[in-house]
Amino acid sequence: MGKNNAKETLVVSKIKAYPIPVKVWLSETMLPVLGDILRVTKVGFQMEVPDVLFKIGDQYNVEFTLPYFNKTITEKIKIIKTMDRYKDAKATMKGYLVEMHFLSINKEHERAISDFERAIRQKL
Repeated sequence: MGKNNAKETLVVSKIKAYPIPVKVWLSETMLPVLGDILRVTKVGFQMEVPDVLFKIGDQYNVEFTLPYFNKTITEKIKIIKTMDRYKDAKATMKGYLVEMHFLSINKEHERAISDFERAIRQKL
């Protein structure tokens, strides 16, 4: 009964924290609008979209999956702010930045977001 003394190689792959793909349903009958979350907190998130489709005060359902934990978050949000955003220094590629707040996030999702913030050292 000999022990296997072969050394195992541990492969560590980096997982990119941002952007996080997000789906926003403008209505139940439409396909979702796709965007990228640039920053998420337990209050809400900032999302980049190619077209301005949102008005301040509107409410929608969103879904995204947190990297590292593979936790899917599905919540209702409210549009707080929309801004123009240029992707290059020459201001030729225009996009939009949208700030959204969760209306009433459940405790499990809030905890998952807090754990994610700590994991990427966004929040210590």
